[in-house]
Amino acid sequence: MLCFMSVLWLAATCLDTATASYALSTTKVTTCDTLGYVHRLSCERGVIAVQAALYGRLDRETCSEGWTNNLKDITCSQSGTKAVLQNRCDGKTTCEVITNAFRFSDPCYGTYKYLESTYACVLEVSSSVVCEHYNTRLQCGQGQIQGFNVSRGQFSYASDCAGFFSPGIWMGLMTSLLMVLVLTYGLHMIMQLRTMDRFDDPKGPAISVPQTE
Repeated sequence: MLCFMSVLWLAATCLDTATASYALSTTKVTTCDTLGYVHRLSCERGVIAVQAALYGRLDRETCSEGWTNNLKDITCSQSGTKAVLQNRCDGKTTCEVITNAFRFSDPCYGTYKYLESTYACVLEVSSSVVCEHYNTRLQCGQGQIQGFNVSRGQFSYASDCAGFFSPGIWMGLMTSLLMVLVLTYGLHMIMQLRTMDRFDDPKGPAISVPQTE
């Protein structure tokens, strides 16, 4: 349970501890503009975030088989393609769009076009608005909750979101205990030291040790 002391906007993300970046993978997909062809985006982990999209043609190699006479313009692109794809696919795990959806205008008449997009699979981000004196609950299937863009407010204790005894803390405690045991053993050995109960008299005859061959 997360408690807040004033009105704030909370955005939370489920962070996977195995990765240092929000983007889990990046993929480029190309679909020829043939009637009924489907442009498919999917993520095994995370959700789709479209980074770039093109409907048109920028070369004579892509989707050129059987259309060699319709590749005259290689500098055309449909404006607004990225926005359309983002509206349809961002935040989903799987998205299918028919190329016909981008034929609202023709950027290069007579040229056979294709739809090409680059998207990343990112960690899912959710948001919540919490009013003063109210509580909210955020849940992640995996990972850890991290709050950001918090304005005019503060979180409650961190222990409300994560347990105190994390693996790092356990390791620190075990290391400290081992050091205490080593120190205790060293002090015990020092306390066991005993001085000699007999000493050589410097004014008396010298001690001679006979040597025999």
